[in-house]
Amino acid sequence: MLPPLRLNVKIIWMIAILSILMEKDIRAQNQKVVDSLTALIQSAPHDTLRIRYLYDLAWHYRDSDPEKFHQLTDDALKASNKQNYLFGIAKGYILNGIMNTIQGNFDQAEKDYLECKKVREQMHDTLGVAAVLNNIGANHLYQGNLQKAMDYFIQSLRIEESCSGSAQHIAQSYVNIGDVYMGMKEFDKAIEYFNKYMEVNKGLGNIYSVPEVFANLGNAWLRKCDWEKAFYYFTEGVNVCRETGNLNTKAACLAGLGMYYAEKEIGDTALVYLKRAVEIHERIGNLEALAHTLNEMGNTLMSMKREDEAIGVLYKSVSIGREIGAKKTIADSYKTLAAAYEKKKDFQNAFEAEKYYNVYTDSVLTEENSRNIAEMEAKYRNEKAERENLQLVRENETKELEIARKQNLIYLISGITGITLLGSLFVYNRKKLRQQRLLNDVIRKQESLRLKAIINTQEEEQKRIAAELHDGLGSMLSAARINLASIETDSANHHQKIKTTLETIDESCRELRNISYNMMPALLVKSGLFPALNELTHRLERTSGIRFSLDHDPSIPEIKMEATIHLYRIVQELINNIIKYAEATEVHISANVENRILTLMVEDNGKGFNTDELKNSKGNGWYNILSRLKLIHGAIEMDSKTRNGTVAAITLPV
Repeated sequence: MLPPLRLNVKIIWMIAILSILMEKDIRAQNQKVVDSLTALIQSAPHDTLRIRYLYDLAWHYRDSDPEKFHQLTDDALKASNKQNYLFGIAKGYILNGIMNTIQGNFDQAEKDYLECKKVREQMHDTLGVAAVLNNIGANHLYQGNLQKAMDYFIQSLRIEESCSGSAQHIAQSYVNIGDVYMGMKEFDKAIEYFNKYMEVNKGLGNIYSVPEVFANLGNAWLRKCDWEKAFYYFTEGVNVCRETGNLNTKAACLAGLGMYYAEKEIGDTALVYLKRAVEIHERIGNLEALAHTLNEMGNTLMSMKREDEAIGVLYKSVSIGREIGAKKTIADSYKTLAAAYEKKKDFQNAFEAEKYYNVYTDSVLTEENSRNIAEMEAKYRNEKAERENLQLVRENETKELEIARKQNLIYLISGITGITLLGSLFVYNRKKLRQQRLLNDVIRKQESLRLKAIINTQEEEQKRIAAELHDGLGSMLSAARINLASIETDSANHHQKIKTTLETIDESCRELRNISYNMMPALLVKSGLFPALNELTHRLERTSGIRFSLDHDPSIPEIKMEATIHLYRIVQELINNIIKYAEATEVHISANVENRILTLMVEDNGKGFNTDELKNSKGNGWYNILSRLKLIHGAIEMDSKTRNGTVAAITLPV
């Protein structure tokens, strides 16, 4: 339901103060994360881990302090280049590209994205290339190049779908395509794609990963004049941004609420929201959004008959629009300026403003007409070529009919040749089908062998448990029974017999606990993932000679039991491989959550290995890890260098 339309100004300021207090609480929570990451950077055991922490810290400053963001990202990028750490180089370029897009530095942003794309291609990271294409599309979208933006978004979506990319990335593509339809003023199509995003993320239990979707839906419903839905999404967007700390989207939603109240002719309330949006845009340096919001503020002041204030605000919008080349925003501001001067009876300035409005409007139309003319010319050339081809075909048909009367022999030979070709084609298709059947047989045989290996592994595990129960626990219980039976015949030594029997029973209990722990640690069920991992590393530290350490963010939300068990088994498998093959002396396990994505890393200082070998691996261990991750919608990334250790990074939504 909509709130009362006539709000008391005091109530509005009370709401604003309450929002400020809530933001202070969020900033305090963010400061804890910043302090934690700073400590991790200072204590990182090797450079690649320090680089990752630097990028994590930079991302926390993306809205609040762009200068600090660039400083941290540049430090991490320099360190990555020095180490030839491709993952770090790619991440540095894409983060710089995102920030340059937000700040309106579109040419530099595209250069950053293209550098990132080169590195991702060098890494053979197809899904990484898809992510970069998405960002390039967004860069063109902000410049109003809708056709280019759509082309990049579709390329990215095709790669994600063909390579079984994450549902989260596919959902992001839906948001971007919806943004293009917004630019084309096809609001129903835009809402359709925004809702697709919402459905995917609700299925993942994570509707907050792209908060700007709330601003987009609000703007779409605002353009369709459905004020109640627009108000709902703008308000929900502000609430979500309080949780995520996304200032850019928060400002967009506040500006949307300002436009909502302006449409309802509640000017004072509209100005409160628009001014808050302007303050945030100025703080984070989003010039494109700032120019647009100032233009809306000028229109609101005009509707309140405050022409002098409107003129000052509109000239500021024009100045920023010229700085970033936002021609449409400049034209809109000059149109409102002309109306303001006309109301003040200042017809000279009104004429000048109207003249500049026409200049910038003509400029926009000229660009659009140029594109339309080029498209029409291309269509014309295609049609002309088709007509010429059709005429040529007709002339050839006439000549062939004339020659056909005199060349029956040629037709006969052609018929024989055609039959031969058909026979060859038939043989080729049969051969192709036979090869396909052979390929399918090989695939089925490989799958059968893999299934047989898994079953054999399970059988061996059952045999091992049976042997432990028979040889260990069974023999102990048999000894205990013999001791008890001998007490009946040898009453003189019954005290010693009872003592020996009790010791045997105690040993049986310990043996039973060890077998039970190997099958399912009780602490995992009772206390969760990190206490169980802590117990596991303490056990292994006593037997393997490797020093283990475990760090995790205490604010990580509770993980579902199914995912907890799979994560525990995955880490257990990774540690077993380290003990068997890595020749490591130290293993560090860490975990943190950002934007409701859990990152769990297992690092060692062992001899490393060639990660390309994993692509062709037929081992059950790696297959089991990938199978478990697929069940919990997770992913894993391996980074290893010879004699420089290995990092396994596991990510999944929580």
